[in-house]
Amino acid sequence: MLDGRKSLEAIKEVVDKPKPKYWERLKDATGSMDVSQVSWVMSQDDVNKSYEAMMKSFNTYLFERFKEDFAAVPTFQPVVDKYINTVINSAQGYGQHAKELEEENAKLKQQLEELMKNVN
Repeated sequence: MLDGRKSLEAIKEVVDKPKPKYWERLKDATGSMDVSQVSWVMSQDDVNKSYEAMMKSFNTYLFERFKEDFAAVPTFQPVVDKYINTVINSAQGYGQHAKELEEENAKLKQQLEELMKNVN
C-alpha cells in the first residue's frame, strides 16, 4: 500500500503543480526582435541542433503516448508489423552474432599468443 500511496502523492503533485509556461518565456524573449534578428537566430547551428533534439524527443513522446492508437489504424498496421518483425528477426540473429564474435576473439587470442612467442 505504501507504493500505491507514494504513486498517488506523486500524481497529485504533478496535477496540482502549476505548469511552467515555457513557450511564454520564449515569446517574451523574442517578442521584440525584428525579422532580421529572428532570421539570424534561427539560422544558428546550436539553435538548429537544439530544435532537432527537441523534435526527436517530442516525436518519441508522441509515439510512446499514442503507439497503440497508431497501430490500431489499418493504414499504419503494415509499417508497424514490418518494424516489429524486423526487431524480432534482428534479435534472433543476435545469438549468431555473439557466436561469430567469440570465434573471432579466439582467433585473435591465438594470433596474439603466437606473436608473443615470436617476440620471446
